[in-house]
Amino acid sequence: MTENDKIYAAAFIDGEGCISTHINRRKNVAQISVSVTNTDPTVIHWLQDLWSGVAGCTYAVKETEKPVWYWRVTARKAERFLNDVRPYLKMKVHQANLALNMRSLMGPRGKRVPRGGWAEREAVNEAMRILNKVGR
Repeated sequence: MTENDKIYAAAFIDGEGCISTHINRRKNVAQISVSVTNTDPTVIHWLQDLWSGVAGCTYAVKETEKPVWYWRVTARKAERFLNDVRPYLKMKVHQANLALNMRSLMGPRGKRVPRGGWAEREAVNEAMRILNKVGR
């Protein structure tokens, strides 16, 4: 993987991607994810080749629509990806920082959240929700 790969991936995520956090107190789980969608599978497969994750296609509902391709990484793979591209992000650097902060609050067991300390995780999740808010 080259620095140019990281720069291109950062630009693609800035324009077409989503960085998010998820918490579920009932199941004692927290998770980070990075996803992107596009109608051209070329970049989707390139991202999967370099950073693993899941790639697939949701087929168009209407004849006039193109299929939409997606790529998604979660947990450690998302953390690795964000650490690789964060120096080159322009628009979503704050989301990347929040996701990496959430990951640091999750402890060594991956997505299982250590008991207690939910206030910090909820604050990170709320800040991410506000940054990712669409519309008004």
